[in-house]
Amino acid sequence: MALNGSTWTSDMRTPARSIRMSRVEKAASQRMKACFSTEARFERLRRATGRCHYPTNTLKSGSSSMHIRRRTIAWALAICGSALFPDSAWAASTATNLSVTATVVSSCAVNSTSTLAFGAISAGTFPVNSTGSVTFTCSGGTAWFVTATLSSNASGSQPRMVSSGQYLSYNIYSDGGRTVAFPTALGTLGSGNTGGTGTGGQQTVTVYGQVPSQPLPPAATYTDTLTLTVNW
Repeated sequence: MALNGSTWTSDMRTPARSIRMSRVEKAASQRMKACFSTEARFERLRRATGRCHYPTNTLKSGSSSMHIRRRTIAWALAICGSALFPDSAWAASTATNLSVTATVVSSCAVNSTSTLAFGAISAGTFPVNSTGSVTFTCSGGTAWFVTATLSSNASGSQPRMVSSGQYLSYNIYSDGGRTVAFPTALGTLGSGNTGGTGTGGQQTVTVYGQVPSQPLPPAATYTDTLTLTVNW
């Protein structure tokens, strides 16, 4: 080997380049091995998330290193290729029928009531009228009938409000003309406005009240409680 400058320089360049390429190839080989060793992991990730995860190549840019990078990415794409087309993971399918059933029973449920409030009553104002109501829901086609149970303040069939042992009588009706007494026992469906058929939605029965002419008891607030029952 000559010792002149040009020859020495040329001879030194070759082994240095070989060393550099050897290091690059060794690094690339290690990364490709790592890529292959993570194939199973890619498959698990693909199945779990439906996404492809590529290994990060940190080789420096350059003609040889860029070539190695492309090769490494190409292997990663080959490993993850099936994740780009997730449908290819399912080789076949089969179908079956799931039966769905439900039984709707005849039923009713009370939603709310409004107070039968006569307000202030003074001499010479009789009769005093007011209304209360019960709102309920019955399953479609269910026959229903509403009855009223008088409280213990009643005198026979005469409902009364009470305050400190004093009473104020009143009457309840199932019609706005206040001619049909509100039923206190089951009767013919459809009597007055107290019977009907469920629609599946909310329905309301109105209680038409009236305080008839009578001697006024002492000034006080009088109260009573009626029990309205939805029968079906």
